[in-house]
Amino acid sequence: MCGLPNLRLRREKLKLVARRVFGTEAAVLEWMRTPNQNLGGVTPESLLDTLDGFEQALAELESTSPEPR
Repeated sequence: MCGLPNLRLRREKLKLVARRVFGTEAAVLEWMRTPNQNLGGVTPESLLDTLDGFEQALAELESTSPEPR
């Protein structure tokens, strides 16, 4: 049970960054629930159980972020 708060924090952090990238909650949820080939064919959401998985999902998300102007 002690991992649950960390899971929630990781999910909220990933959603916050994804919102900046994709702009809408619907797009964020679609990205989080869609299997991603760059993540080994799993969903970003499924990686949140571990810190390593969270970091992989976050890195993938940041790699899709447009360059700042």
